[in-house]
Amino acid sequence: MPGQDVARTGHAPDGTGPTSDPTEKWTDGGGLEKVNETPVVAADTVYIGGDSLDAMDAGTGDGKWSFEDDYWPCFTPAVVDGTVYFGCGHALYALDATTGDEQWTVDTDDEIESSPAVADGTVYFGSKDRTLYAVDADSGESQWQFETDGSIGSSPAVVSETVYFGNAIGRVYAVDATTGDVQWVTDSGGPVDFSPAVADGTVYVGNDDDRLYALDATTGETEWNYDTWDLTSPPSVANGTVYFGTDSELTAVDADTGESLWWFEIDDGNDIDSRPAIVDGTVYFGAQDSNVYAVDAATGEEQWTFETGHWVSSSPAVVDGIVFIGSDDKYLYALE
Repeated sequence: MPGQDVARTGHAPDGTGPTSDPTEKWTDGGGLEKVNETPVVAADTVYIGGDSLDAMDAGTGDGKWSFEDDYWPCFTPAVVDGTVYFGCGHALYALDATTGDEQWTVDTDDEIESSPAVADGTVYFGSKDRTLYAVDADSGESQWQFETDGSIGSSPAVVSETVYFGNAIGRVYAVDATTGDVQWVTDSGGPVDFSPAVADGTVYVGNDDDRLYALDATTGETEWNYDTWDLTSPPSVANGTVYFGTDSELTAVDADTGESLWWFEIDDGNDIDSRPAIVDGTVYFGAQDSNVYAVDAATGEEQWTFETGHWVSSSPAVVDGIVFIGSDDKYLYALE
C-alpha cells in the first residue's frame, strides 16, 4: 500500500530495486491522463488511480480492468487480502482485486482524497467532510466516526492500535483504532495535508508552514521541528533517517535530533512532490524536472537518473527489483 506499510514509513526493508541505470520493462499510456497518483503493487498486478482506477499486469503493463466514476477522480488505493479500497468522489469503494467487481461502497458528505489504511480487518480513511471513518473491511459497516474541525486530506497511519492523521486547520490527531477515542491532539501551526510517517515511537509530519515535526507518538509532544523553507512531500523514515522533498532538494535528517545529514540538489524551481521510497539502501523519488532519481540512502550520492516526458509528482512503488512510477506525460513506467 502507499508508503509501503500502514505506518507509511516509505521503507521496504526486504525489498530490492535497480541500483544502476535502469531500462524500461514497459510503459503504458493507454487511456491514462497525467499519472500523479502512487501505483500500488499486489501479487502480479499494479493498481493506479487518476480519472479512473486501473489494474494492469505488473509484468507486461497489459490492462486487466478499469473502474470509472462519472464525475470524480480516483485516489491512491490500498490493496489487502484480495480487495482494493480507494476513494472516488464522495465514496469509498471496495472492489474485488482480480475482477474489479464492486463489493461495497461507503458514502460520505464530501470528497475523499485520503488514501485508506487497512489494519486488523478495519479500513480507516478521512474525508473533506471533516470526519475520519473506521469501517469493517469485509462489509463496509461503520465501526466508528471521529469528527474534527477541519477537512481531512491527510492519509492515516496506523501503529500499535492508534490512528494518526492531520487536518486542514493544522491539528495532528492520535485516536484509538478500536474505539475512535481521542488520545491526543497537537496544533502544528499550519494545515496538515501531508500524511504522517510513524517509526520507533515518533510521528513525523509536515505542514503548510514548511516545517517538519517530530512528535512523541504516545503524548503528541514535540521532540523537534525542522524549518525546510519549502516542504513539498510527505516524509519517509528508514534506519534512523527521515527523508523528504523540498523545492529543488531531497533532504535527509537524523530521526532522533532533526539535524541535517545531507542534501541532494536538482535544478532550481523544481519541486520534489514525490514521497521517497527507501529500498535496500537506495532512495527513489521523482521531481518536477521530469526525472526519476535513485540516490544512496546513507550519502545522498546519485546512483542513476531516468528522464520521463513531464513532471513526476507520483511517488514510486519499488517491488521485486522494479520501480513503478507515473508521470504527467500520461505514462506509467516500470523500470528495472
